[in-house]
Amino acid sequence: MSSSIPGVPPPGTGDDKRPTMIIIQSIVVCLAILCVIGRFISRRLNRLALGADDWTILLALVQLMIMHALVIAATHYGIGLHMSDVPPSHVVEAFKFLYAFNLLYTIMMPMIKISLLLLYKRIFVQRAFVIILWVVGTQGGR
Repeated sequence: MSSSIPGVPPPGTGDDKRPTMIIIQSIVVCLAILCVIGRFISRRLNRLALGADDWTILLALVQLMIMHALVIAATHYGIGLHMSDVPPSHVVEAFKFLYAFNLLYTIMMPMIKISLLLLYKRIFVQRAFVIILWVVGTQGGR
């Protein structure tokens, strides 16, 4: 007999999304690495000093790479599988990885925003624009 809970497939019939998750995230991480490397190369070629915007985006990139490693590790504990296919012994470990991922995500996203605001501040030096940047920067991710 199949599962007695309506809508829940029996174990072994769920889709395995793990390869798709890892491939898509790997592509995004590679693109982010190329963009940040390009940014640092352009600063060097144009003989421009590195600013706070460059260092904050580099820190965000490091966090992104750690998050990528967490996703890969979490897939070994059932992330990407249907819940009915995850062994009960792996559920707690999977959620530990998700918790760490969410903590880093919560720090990384504002760091990217701050980096962009610092970049704009470097480019646009007019007082009115800097005031607008401060207003936008204090909106807290809205």
